[in-house]
Amino acid sequence: MKHPAVLFLDNTSADNLALALAATRSSSFLDVKAIFITGRAAHTNTDASIEERDDVYSAEVQLGNAKRMAGFLRRAGRAVPVFLGEAVSRTKLRTVIPHKFHANEREQYDLRDDWSRTEINGDFADGLDLLQRYQGDKLIVLVGGPLTEVAQIQCHTPEIAAKFGTMFIQAGDFANDESTNLLGGKGNSFNGACDAEALHDVLYGHGSEIFILPSNMTKQSELGFLTPEDISALKVWPELVEVYRVHYERSAKRRGTSLYIHDLGLVMLAEQHIDAIRGYPYEWESVRIIEAPYLAASAGELEQRGTIVIEPAESSSRKVVVWQDTDRYRDRVATYLQS
Repeated sequence: MKHPAVLFLDNTSADNLALALAATRSSSFLDVKAIFITGRAAHTNTDASIEERDDVYSAEVQLGNAKRMAGFLRRAGRAVPVFLGEAVSRTKLRTVIPHKFHANEREQYDLRDDWSRTEINGDFADGLDLLQRYQGDKLIVLVGGPLTEVAQIQCHTPEIAAKFGTMFIQAGDFANDESTNLLGGKGNSFNGACDAEALHDVLYGHGSEIFILPSNMTKQSELGFLTPEDISALKVWPELVEVYRVHYERSAKRRGTSLYIHDLGLVMLAEQHIDAIRGYPYEWESVRIIEAPYLAASAGELEQRGTIVIEPAESSSRKVVVWQDTDRYRDRVATYLQS
């Protein structure tokens, strides 16, 4: 039995494309009703301060990402509608890392020139209209980026938010100390920290369960794909293999990193939650949010921004995902992608 779902993704990296492809495959437990491509606080000058944001360029990046996602899925035979998220100029989106790491990704991921040849299904208002008309079971929500749109829906269209059920989010790092600090890590906190206020509002305001998959758990080199050959051996859709290959050659290889199996874990986690028999490598523990000073401290204190402290709880609707095991994780992902 398939369960209705909606996806909020922030870009068209190889991993986000893999997430969308996996969520919409015929054997998935998910029936994806819509995909929203959220914005990014980009700037034409890659050396600009992280405090600066070029709204015109940010809109161009967002539209390009939406067109790439739509073109990729249509070539794969997927009919799911793709919408823009909220316009960046109307949000509090910011960046917490240099612009050169999150600029326009057209060169790296737009292998078919989808920027110029693909039409999407509409803007944020059009997507909201689709959700407004939706009648059915509660929607499973997967968020592989900022929670900007989810927070806005929760605030401005509560009748739509009421249709959202269990949520799976990839929000940021967790520290390994006495407490667990969401967004307290170094470098992997982008999804939550670039709109920490939205994360705060969703964590406190969403009416159903929330499962948080930490970035520092999935972004480990030994758990990623180390070479393009690792991807080719999967025997998945050739275009996804090619995107991974280009990503590796133009980015990962240069940085000396692996191709992380990152946001893709959200689909695996959602399906494990639906059917525990699947035996994916995740467990979770209930947590209580005890502090949420989500406003920026100052420009020079990046690690202090958006810190949300949580502690174990006997029972809670907020859960942190932890490893069941790591030994066979890559093998499981390989099997999963081929299913």
